[in-house]
Amino acid sequence: MNSRLKELTKLVPAKHLIFIMPLWFVIFDFLLSASFTNNLLRFIFGNYFLSSFLLFLIFCLLIFIFISPGLIQKKHNLAYSLIILLPIILLSFWSVQKTNITILMPFLVVFATQIVFYKILFYRKNLNMESDPRKEKIALLIIIILYFFIFSYISICIFDALDFFNPKDFGLFNQIFWNTIHGKLFLNSTYGSHFACHNSLFFLLLVPFYYLFPHPLTLLVLKIMLLSLSAIPFYLITKDILKQTSALPLVVTFLLFPYIVGQNFTPPHEMGYAPFFILFTFYFFQKKKIIPFFIFLLITVSIKETLAFLAVMFGCYAFLKKRGIVWIAYPILIGITWFIASMGIINYFQELYQPHSDSAWYFVYLKKIFLIENNGGPLTPIAQLLLNSNIAHWHILKPILLFFFSLGLLPALLGSATILGLPELMINLLACNSNMFSPIWHYNTTLSCFILIGTIQGIKKISYFASNKKYLQLTEHKLQLLLSIFILSCTIVQSYTWLEHGKCKRDTAYIKEVKEALSFVPLNASISVPVRIAIIVSSREKYSIAGTDSGEDYVLIDSLDTEKKLKTNIDFNYNEIYRKESIILYKIKNKKSEDYP
Repeated sequence: MNSRLKELTKLVPAKHLIFIMPLWFVIFDFLLSASFTNNLLRFIFGNYFLSSFLLFLIFCLLIFIFISPGLIQKKHNLAYSLIILLPIILLSFWSVQKTNITILMPFLVVFATQIVFYKILFYRKNLNMESDPRKEKIALLIIIILYFFIFSYISICIFDALDFFNPKDFGLFNQIFWNTIHGKLFLNSTYGSHFACHNSLFFLLLVPFYYLFPHPLTLLVLKIMLLSLSAIPFYLITKDILKQTSALPLVVTFLLFPYIVGQNFTPPHEMGYAPFFILFTFYFFQKKKIIPFFIFLLITVSIKETLAFLAVMFGCYAFLKKRGIVWIAYPILIGITWFIASMGIINYFQELYQPHSDSAWYFVYLKKIFLIENNGGPLTPIAQLLLNSNIAHWHILKPILLFFFSLGLLPALLGSATILGLPELMINLLACNSNMFSPIWHYNTTLSCFILIGTIQGIKKISYFASNKKYLQLTEHKLQLLLSIFILSCTIVQSYTWLEHGKCKRDTAYIKEVKEALSFVPLNASISVPVRIAIIVSSREKYSIAGTDSGEDYVLIDSLDTEKKLKTNIDFNYNEIYRKESIILYKIKNKKSEDYP
């Protein structure tokens, strides 16, 4: 076997194959990401097959070129990358109607990373793989600052344009903080108390910041800041595992990983704040610093009740790593205690308030099938749970592929840390909500953190194994850097999943009309509004979304939104007090301005 391999490497230099194979995978990944449609089966037997066949022919052509003795002496190997990348240019500009600059821009960045990949691979002299710690830390600081300001600016622009993703949830979270600083802990007018859905005591740490700056953007900027600062623990983890120059490419990979970067465009859900604390928890676990580990573990589990499972997994992971009894027993004890306490708190508040079927799906749904509708024994609800879950639907193949194609498939499967994300994966698989695997939602932040850490561990294993193959003529540290650049390229290719959410269309006239209408509404009056406007009216004790209103003092309607207008109960109890273009404002009768406290 080894003799045949040596004969092959004489015909096709190993470095040429190392350059072509990752590049081919990146292109394949690009076609996968750019061509995905809702009909996965049609895609697999349609565009997917044809694109793969085309790339396979190009790949065979390149192998033939490399085997040719006359061409093998040529040093312009970089030209071959242009041959492979040509189909992408054609796909991006197939027609004027299908031109997609959003998809083309990541391709250009990937092309730049492939040039770097090539230069490192074919650099004849020995590269100095020892990085300058001071310069590396300065570079890390620049990356964090740029990331924070760029995504803060984009998110603020989207907010000001009233075009934010899921404004209903954003308004809800802002209201629970507004009510908290006014003496009503985590109350909201949608379903009573946030504790009826989640046990998120972590929010108490954010209340002082909101008290100083009581505005919805405070929560958004705090979340983006913590996401940016998550690069610090991820950098420390990477340096601890690889100890070489691969850290910065992998830090950028983390920050641009679809399920992480997507959190910049979502409402301030609890899990959007989690990566910073999760990563530091793992870092201190790795460094065997027990006090900082338990401090960050306690903060982490306080973010959301489901993170109690992560604490239990840390105990199991400590057992696999043959740690002492303190490392094994205490995390498991913390996890079990926190989960039981959380169930008690949530159940108590669900008795007082109406639980929200979307936010508290795993309580409402599980109660329904196991307690309320269970007439067929213990196996019936389990079967019903599985049949209605994401496991029973093929559409989850797409996001699962996204997870692993973003990281070049193999490395994440080789790292032991990946198992720490299993509880969140199982919760999402058992959910009856297809959004559980969407990059723009918040359900996969924990899983993403540990898949990325597992990827780092996988890089170390692959590079160690491959460096022992003399025909590759590559050192372990050089292979680590090449793998890091390859994984960064795969992640950038998947940018299509979140770039669209960075766009917004500002309708200045519409925004002016909305703000002018709201100027007639006292801050202490209740109001019903279209969902798009929910965020900017949520800093009050009571508001509702059009169609769910229950006798609010004011009702604001966008007359262009016919469906919402029909659902809104405007009867003889209201007087019209403002109308301009599409915006109409009604005020309840028999209530004067002095009636508002």
